[in-house]
Amino acid sequence: MQTSGPSFTDLPVDSSLYPAIRYLVGKNILSGFPDGSFRPADSITRAEVARMMVLAKGLTPANGGAQTFSDVPGGHWAYGVIEAAAQDGLLKGYQDGTFNPDGSITRVEATSLLMRLSGGDLTGETVEIADVPAGHWAYRQVATAVQAGLVELPAGNSFNPEVNFQRGEMAKSLSALFTLSPVLRLNELNGKLTVKSGTVTVNGVKVGSAVKVSAGDAIVTGADSKAEITFDDGSGFLLMPGTEFAITTAQGFNYMKKDGTAGVAVDKLTIDLKKGNIFGALASRYDNNNNTAFLDGSNSVLLASLDLPPGILLAEGESEAAWWNEPYAQRTRVEVDMPWGVAAIRGTFWSSLVTASGQSSTNVLIGDATLTSGGQTVSLAGGQSSTVTSSGGAPPTPPAPMSQTERQAFAGVQDWVNQRAQEIQNNLPPAPPSAPPGAQGPPNVVNAVTRALEQVTSGLPPANQTPDNDGGNNHNNSTLTVAPVTADPVTGTTVAIGAHVTLTTSTSGAEIYYTTDGTDPDAVYGTPYNEPIAVTEPVTIKAIAVKDGYRDSQVSTFSYDVRVATPYVVDQDGGILSPGFIDMGAMLRLRCATDGASVYYTYTTDGSPPATPSTLYTDDEIDEIYVEGPLHVRAIAVMSGWANSEELDCVYYAPPSTAELGEAYNENSDEFYLPSRDDIKLFAFRLNLDGEDVTAGEVVINAIGVAGTVYASDLSDLKLYIDNYESGQELLTDDVTAQADGDGMLTGVQISGFQLTTSQSAYDIILVGDVADLELGDTVTFSITAAGFTTAAGFTGLTGVDSGLTIIPDGDPPVVEGNPHSYGS
Repeated sequence: MQTSGPSFTDLPVDSSLYPAIRYLVGKNILSGFPDGSFRPADSITRAEVARMMVLAKGLTPANGGAQTFSDVPGGHWAYGVIEAAAQDGLLKGYQDGTFNPDGSITRVEATSLLMRLSGGDLTGETVEIADVPAGHWAYRQVATAVQAGLVELPAGNSFNPEVNFQRGEMAKSLSALFTLSPVLRLNELNGKLTVKSGTVTVNGVKVGSAVKVSAGDAIVTGADSKAEITFDDGSGFLLMPGTEFAITTAQGFNYMKKDGTAGVAVDKLTIDLKKGNIFGALASRYDNNNNTAFLDGSNSVLLASLDLPPGILLAEGESEAAWWNEPYAQRTRVEVDMPWGVAAIRGTFWSSLVTASGQSSTNVLIGDATLTSGGQTVSLAGGQSSTVTSSGGAPPTPPAPMSQTERQAFAGVQDWVNQRAQEIQNNLPPAPPSAPPGAQGPPNVVNAVTRALEQVTSGLPPANQTPDNDGGNNHNNSTLTVAPVTADPVTGTTVAIGAHVTLTTSTSGAEIYYTTDGTDPDAVYGTPYNEPIAVTEPVTIKAIAVKDGYRDSQVSTFSYDVRVATPYVVDQDGGILSPGFIDMGAMLRLRCATDGASVYYTYTTDGSPPATPSTLYTDDEIDEIYVEGPLHVRAIAVMSGWANSEELDCVYYAPPSTAELGEAYNENSDEFYLPSRDDIKLFAFRLNLDGEDVTAGEVVINAIGVAGTVYASDLSDLKLYIDNYESGQELLTDDVTAQADGDGMLTGVQISGFQLTTSQSAYDIILVGDVADLELGDTVTFSITAAGFTTAAGFTGLTGVDSGLTIIPDGDPPVVEGNPHSYGS
């Protein structure tokens, strides 16, 4: 999905500078100011330029080492980039050993740096520059930059060398250099393969969705199958059924699209076509060596000449392109290696065919190509075809008009051809601010290709699109129409991330194609529907159903909003924290699994319910949440264009403290000796079965003092908790029984026949109640009898006293009324 570029208060998006600035901002080489402005007319310092050069070339800033310039010490913010640029030979200082990092860079200094960054040779030609004579130290640098179109000459051919270079000028020059420089322009060329129908394999593996392909990949389409490969600049291939196609070389060059986004254009692409039929579109950008003509001798449009910036076209009579013209020079960009011949493609729409016997042919819709075999080469113009009819070095047949079969083949894929032409037009470089002298305005690519299609298909008998769903909305003249596509869930539904949308049609045997980029689908441009579509962001799905012998269904549109993932709590180490006991003093952090979402939160530490989340969580160090008491956290995540998340609402408690009981806690004994303190009071005891989930069993607990004086002040206050959930059963009834004498002495509590289905928490069984004071030095013995215990981990058959059961005396835990996670009373 297309994303918008950066916005600046002083630079409208329709400014001629905007694409160059957007391009460099996207590469993190340039940025605006904190107030939202860009200030294109401001000067730029030498240190800032050094940083830009280092980032552009991908150098690593220096870290320590000797100081090259006396005024750039190790503590200077630009020390690392200035040292890296100096060590690479990109920049030099002054004779006195200084660099003047904070001084504004002049036009002549900036131009000299740009030429060093380019890595290209300086021109030997004479260029008339009024204020930079041939003897000037930077004459050749300035002359080269002017010839390459990297800098402009103001009126009167004056360069104004000592005037400060502006931020906007640097953006234009550096963005152009990424395309023109021999050092910066080369890049790996990757294509996107999309299965259009049937079965397609890449390197022997069946693919069903879009995948990246590059040099070394082999693609095979099945007997009733098609695939499309597309590239950034609009170039592409349509692989017809039964085609074996391998990419042997894939090299691209960087360029800036007219909207300022970065692209990689086709520079050299070598294809091995073993058998089958392909249609190709190549958007190589070259001029036909006269700088003004946009049409060749046969009125075939040279797509390469469209919308070129001034200064980068071949000069008249120039036999070899200078380095700044190389990306756009007329030359072979694609080679198709067939069993009996090689087709060389230069900016064109064409088709190549290899029959089962190996016979190899190429025909051209628009532009030009060559076909070579047996040491002989023929040139093909628009509407022409040539074939290598036999092996053993036979030459290609002389160029001839395309056969009716070849013309009908192009008629069958005209929707694909038009789409590629539109993509080439959409992805051209920016239009020049002013055309070169004598140049006419470039024609529209789509119009030119449409005219070529009309010429090639003119006079053909009426026929519909090929019956293998190659495009168009009517597969024949039938009055039957495929039933429209329906979706589950229905359009307008808000779904969770990763939810799946199922598409169906009630017409048996129909195939469904869909898009998610807002365009209307058909059998050529749509993605074949083979499995439910995963929704990972807000999306609009358009779908169509097709069937041979039927008219295509209407296009159905389904829109889905996606809910942001619910925030969650983690500890300082990133571990997820579930509600429950937590150590005092711990620091909590908030996270959301949806990239780019903003989390708002609120919390309380006194047990009271928090307000609606309203504070933006921005940073772990700034937005610290410490556990200082009962902690109640609420949070919600939001993101533009998405539905708000479900609300996080969780409560945390300090764990049971045994500090006041001194040595009373003893894992290996059932006896507890109360220390000699006047204020000790035994409130409750808790049982834990070694962290295991108890699923069934029975336990009898007896608490007996030395003198038989452990008293419950009020038996009705006793409550039983299992896995931190209150059992809901009062003592003395059903499965929970206890006896007390007339004074309320607790002599025994039996818990039997319980079934636990909740997750294991800090303690499996908790008995909480107010118990009478004990005398100093009293010893309380808890005797435990357990039988029939079954745990989730398979611990079974426990009978009698179990050393794995630990008794923990504790103070009265806090209570939050109405909360199912209350741990006491």
